[in-house]
Parts: sequence; C-alpha cells; structure tokens
Amino acid sequence: LSNTARSLRICCLDWRPGLWSSSEQFETMRNMQERVLAILCLAIFLQHREFYVQGQVEQWGKATVSGDGPSERFEHSKVTFAERGEVFLFGGQDTIHAFAEMWKFTFFGSFWSEVHKGVHQSGAIPGTNLPNPRHGHCAVRNSTNVVVFGGGFLVGKAENFALFNDVWSFNIDTNIWSKVATSGASIDQRFNHACSSASSIMYIFGGDTAKGISDKLYSFNMVTGLFQDISPTVAGPGPLTGASATWFAPTQHLVIFGGMNDENKPTAETWEYDPNSRTWSPILVLTALPPARGFHGTTLSGSKLYVLGGEGPSGSGRGKTLSDFWMLDLFGKGWTQLPPKGNVPTVSRMTLASDLPNILVAFGGQTKSMSAAGFTYTFDITTAVWKRLRVAGETPSHRAGAYGALLTETSGTSTRFVKYAFGGQSAVGYSNDTWLLDLTTKEWHEIVIHGSPKLPEARGYGCAQAFLRDMVIFGGKDSSNVYNDVWRISARMWCVCVCVCVVLI
Repeated sequence: LSNTARSLRICCLDWRPGLWSSSEQFETMRNMQERVLAILCLAIFLQHREFYVQGQVEQWGKATVSGDGPSERFEHSKVTFAERGEVFLFGGQDTIHAFAEMWKFTFFGSFWSEVHKGVHQSGAIPGTNLPNPRHGHCAVRNSTNVVVFGGGFLVGKAENFALFNDVWSFNIDTNIWSKVATSGASIDQRFNHACSSASSIMYIFGGDTAKGISDKLYSFNMVTGLFQDISPTVAGPGPLTGASATWFAPTQHLVIFGGMNDENKPTAETWEYDPNSRTWSPILVLTALPPARGFHGTTLSGSKLYVLGGEGPSGSGRGKTLSDFWMLDLFGKGWTQLPPKGNVPTVSRMTLASDLPNILVAFGGQTKSMSAAGFTYTFDITTAVWKRLRVAGETPSHRAGAYGALLTETSGTSTRFVKYAFGGQSAVGYSNDTWLLDLTTKEWHEIVIHGSPKLPEARGYGCAQAFLRDMVIFGGKDSSNVYNDVWRISARMWCVCVCVCVVLI
C-alpha cells in the first residue's frame, strides 16, 4: 500500500444457522480494488476466527463420502427412518450372486455407507446368527429395527434354489442381527411378496411359493412373534407376485397396487384392506389408470402414493421394462402421470424411498437387458426433476473459472486431503454443481444438494477460501450478472459467526 491517505470501511458478515443461505451482502464497493482487498481481508480473518457450533446439520452435501454405494442389484429391500434421515437397504441379487450386506443411505449429503457385511452367498455360517443371502424378501421398520421376512436364493443353476419363511431383526443402533422366534399360523416359504407395517404389525401379501402364486394375507406381530392368517373369505386382489403394499395411516388401511397374477399377466388394480372388518375393497378412480405392471417401485409421501417403472404387459422375457412415473392421491382417488424430466430410471425390481420433504430416492433394479443396475437416483417433487447421483471415478465436465479449495479431513486416526470444486463455465454455459476430489484415491465424487431453500447461482471466475473443513466462496460472474455475495459449504454443523473485516481504501 502506498502512503496515500486511506479511510476505513467496516464490512460485517453474519452467518445465521440454517440451510444454504447467502451472507449479508457486502456494502456496495466502488471498484474492483476494493473487492479484492475485501476478500483478502475476509480470508485472513477467517483463518483466526473462532466459530461457535449452533447444532443444525448442513444440507449442501457431505464432504466425507463413505464408500461408493452398493453394487448393482435388484429384488433388494429398503426401510426408511425419517427422523434420522436414513434409508437401510438389505440383500438383493445380480443374476450371479445373492447378497446379505446391510447398507445405509443418508439423505443429508446423499451418501452410502456399508453398516454390515453379512455372509457369503453360499449361505449362513453354521453357529452364527446371521441371515442367508436372499432376494425378493420384504423388510419393514419396528422401532429401531429393520425386520426382514422370507425371500429366495435363486441365482444361476436350479440346484441353487431355496426359499425362506424366517424372520430376522437388525438393530440400526448396534448393527447386530438376531433371529426372531415365531409362532402361530403356518406360512409357506415365499419370495416376491408384498409387505408393509403399522406400528408393531407386519402385513404380508401374496408372493411366489413352492405351491404357486399366493393370494393369502398374513399379519405378524413383531413383538410377540405371532403369525396369523387374516385372509378374507370374500374375493380380493387374487394371487399376485411382484405387487406393492403400503400402509395408509389416515384410513388405517393396507393398499395393494399392481402385481403379476398366476397367468403371468400384470394388473393395474388398486385394492385396500380394512383390518377391522377384515375385508377387501377395490379403490375406484375417475381418472385413467397407469399401464398394468408388476415388480415396480412404490413409496408414500403424505397422501400421495408414487409408482415408478416395473414390468408391463408386453415385451420379451419377464415383460416390458417401464420408465413411467405415476402418483395416486389416496384422498382424491385419482392417478396423475408425472412428466419425464431429467435422468429418469428405466428399471424394474428396484426400491423407491421417501424421507426428506419433497425428495424421493430410487436405487438399483433390473434393466431392459435383464442386467442389474447400481445407480442411485433422486426425484425432487417440487421441480419434478430426476437426477442420477454420480459414482466415484466420474469426472466434472470440462470448464474454466471454477472455484476451488484444498481441505483436510480426519476420520479416526487417518487424514486425507480433498479438493472442492464448484461452478465454472463450460461449453454449454455456467454451472453450480459441486465436486470433491480425493487426492489419495484420485477419484472425483459429485456432492449432491437436496433440501436447501437456495443454492448459489450458476457462476464462475470468483474466488474461494478454505477454512478448516469448510469452503467459502465470494463473488463471480455469469453471462449477465456480477456477484458480490458470500457463500459457505460445511461438512459438519452450521455455525453462528459474526466476521468483521477492515478494508483500507
């Protein structure tokens, strides 16, 4: 700085607790020199400023990426723990192997982690208390446990065929499996059945058995271990495999949709079961029905039942694999087809889950070529856009003017260096995607953002500063705007901080 007389300008930056939020705007600066001095001052200040933890989880992404997710598979199960922001996935097959690992998907940051390795596909180890690898089973929640019933082990040659009617419980706090003792009604071994739960009661409907496709409905008390045959004497959905079951709490009814009958033909019917009167009744709608299907994905969000993909009435092999996406309003009793926007998955035998408000997650499934898929997709209900989560090894598009910061991350006794990259300009325009490069494995991971009310606008050519495990970005431009706002992404908790920077003018 020269000895020319200077004046002082005080700029305050206040990060309030919450999701992604822009800082208070810097006072408008009269020229580029002031902007450069301001951000340099801010960078120096951040290096020495103490932050105070407020206690709210950030939602821009997760800097610590735990693994790359489950391998390709279909006919696996999922259970959602909404208050924890987690979905647990168990089992499945890929036409060569059956699986018995337990995986966890965390919505806040969109990342996978393996919580239990399970046993080898050859079967449970004698003397151990672990379930066999399986697929086509069902799983529901009971308190802090994932409860698994039935399933099959049909991979490769026919002599590898096995069916199960056992019940297992996985505690998500201790990551320990235990076999559940059962009593009451005899229930055939089966797979590709449908199930849902209400409090401590699991409902099990249909499925493939050694005697053929079943039309039976059972209840299982997950506290006492008691099975009961609660099949109504009057006609209901009939024998079905690959149907879906959903408990709808407002009406206290079990909702059954779709499935393949004993002639291998799909249905588009929707039925509801009243456990008080033990009766079936069809759900009649005034709108057009979705195409008939089985082995689809379903999830309930509020009063809306979402149905994705499945196997339709035409095609070769197991049927035509569908990519359409439908919503049934269980109060209004009407179907709506949602327009295909983004990367819509075209699979059957996948899982579909909902947890965060307005966010659905789909994983895996079987493709048109009958192979197993291993991608994770998210659907934003507010924008009606599908997005495929990137896997390790995929790279950002070619770009210039991106923001970047080098950070260190510690897990236990190990430390790794990672590089954040945000935004920039490519051949198709400016972007606001965020990437992480693990400098140990040399692999990129896209950080997927969900649940935040606002993100930084697509931009480039600004500057970034690392602070502990966080990255702070300032300014930048796009094709028509110049920015002077400040944003911060944190892999930990949000902080309350008032930063004061002194700018010499």
